[in-house]
Amino acid sequence: MECPLCKLADGDVRTYKWFEDKKWMIVDCLSCGRPLIIIKKHKKSLSLSEQIHLLKLVKMVFGYQNIKIASQHLDKTIRSIEEHWHAHVNR
Repeated sequence: MECPLCKLADGDVRTYKWFEDKKWMIVDCLSCGRPLIIIKKHKKSLSLSEQIHLLKLVKMVFGYQNIKIASQHLDKTIRSIEEHWHAHVNR
């Protein structure tokens, strides 16, 4: 079965796209409407440097004062797609 988040990373985006670069994508989640952050590489967890970069990215895209505040707005609960790391942003 093909990973739906890999399909997103490959360009199958059907909602609002907040941000995209070579490594990350932020789009509105089809299920809940909240911003969904995915790492484009198919993996289950992030390295420490990826986690730090992620917080800086969330701070930049959503205008949070600092990365501590940005981290408080991340929901990393995995609900249905367990094999591909992702998080939601609570705005």
